Amino acid sequence: MFARIKQGITFLIPNYTKKDDELMKKYLNNIEQELFFKMSDYDKKHSIKVLKGVLINLSLGKNKKMIKLALLHDVGKENISLFERINYVLFQKSEKLKNHSKKGYEKLKNINLELANLILIHHNEKLEDENMIGFQKIDDEN
Repeated sequence: MFARIKQGITFLIPNYTKKDDELMKKYLNNIEQELFFKMSDYDKKHSIKVLKGVLINLSLGKNKKMIKLALLHDVGKENISLFERINYVLFQKSEKLKNHSKKGYEKLKNINLELANLILIHHNEKLEDENMIGFQKIDDEN
């Protein structure tokens, strides 16, 4: 419960910084950066936190795909209010949030199909790939 309260506070005060921008720019090309910048400050900050978790992970931190996935996995989230996020957490009711993986796939499929496919499956529960399982754990913790 405390983690959810912390998420709500972070949504209201994301504290996304220039330092976060500098870190992100090390890993994304210009087209990917444009997509990243269209995300809300909350989702950008969440992605930076996931990136930091990926970078300190021994197997994920050396994998360029996982690094890009950390930064762009939620690129399909658009104009999602705090109320919609709470409604989704409590009742699983928000088509925008349910479909964000598909929207992210659509945004990336013509830019980087492999990354787009990872975005599409990043919430699948029955994954066997150890990298994706590790990624999901880091995503859930942040």
